Amino acid sequence: MQLTKKATTDFQLWQKVARTEETQEKLNGRLSDMAQRGHERRAEETEGQRNRRLSVMVQHARERRLMLLKDKITIRYKLFTQLELFFTPYLFRRECWVCVSLPHFFSPPGNDELFDIARATPGHVGL
Repeated sequence: MQLTKKATTDFQLWQKVARTEETQEKLNGRLSDMAQRGHERRAEETEGQRNRRLSVMVQHARERRLMLLKDKITIRYKLFTQLELFFTPYLFRRECWVCVSLPHFFSPPGNDELFDIARATPGHVGL
């Protein structure tokens, strides 16, 4: 009996599906065995062993939090440095840095409230 090309392709596809399901069953069985062994090992461990294991887990969590905090501080420091580099030239000018820098970034046309506030500030030297 000669199979058509479509029938051959379908047959090969079903073989792959069957192999995948078999592989998944093996993997699930292995994971189940590992979980069972873990439960048995924990049931056998002494109070001291349990405390040591929990202590290691807590220490690991502390180290991760510390690393995240260091990363956050580093990112904030870099941002501050970039802002400082950007705004430093305006600190030593007689012009108001709000009037000099913000119009280029934030102001939609016709919205000059920030600049009116800055101009009303005592000691303001505008453009």
